[in-house]
Amino acid sequence: AGCLSAWLADRLPRLRVDAVELDAAVVAAAREAMGLGVGKVTVGAEAAALAALEEPAATAGSAAERLRVHICSGEAFVCALAASPSRPADFGYDLVVVDVACPGLPEAMAEKDGAFARALAQLLRPCAGVAVNLLIGASGTGPSGGRAELAAAADAFKGAAPGGEAFSVHTPLLESANTILGFSTAPAALLGMENLQDALHRKATALETSVGANFDMGRRLSLGFTEL
Repeated sequence: AGCLSAWLADRLPRLRVDAVELDAAVVAAAREAMGLGVGKVTVGAEAAALAALEEPAATAGSAAERLRVHICSGEAFVCALAASPSRPADFGYDLVVVDVACPGLPEAMAEKDGAFARALAQLLRPCAGVAVNLLIGASGTGPSGGRAELAAAADAFKGAAPGGEAFSVHTPLLESANTILGFSTAPAALLGMENLQDALHRKATALETSVGANFDMGRRLSLGFTEL
């Protein structure tokens, strides 16, 4: 219900956040029952793409002013934004988070050279990250599928953005026991860093300190870490 989007906007005071939600009822519940503050709400992929390209009145404004919510499918939003003739050449996201909290892996996410992966690759900055929350437990299976589905999604990302690196980790058992698929457009070696896991751990620890997180970000990169 917008918790992660609101947390990111609150902890990173110059960050602009585009949150995409398929169900309008979820957005209404988040705003009315949970007090989610947003700067703008759009309906439909085309309107969402135009809103995402708008410069905010104040980049360093309140968290609510920097959080925009778009009611449409994630695939439609990404494809519309990538195809927009108004999109500047230097427009891109530093981080994309996808929550697949539903049975089965969406076909678009595992389609190699598919429209979603190709459009998403166009919207990522040269050093960007993608994190996908999947309902796959530590056993390697779950409602989102298993290792085959995880590998297919990783291959789709790597095929759309050649040179990138993919990995997976498990969330703590006492929290959600899900699997996170991670993808980086810039390999650690290209950036002159150590191996991927150590580089991610170092960055996560630094981010934890800078944003004042009350949980161990670095530890989350040690739970079942696997390069894909």
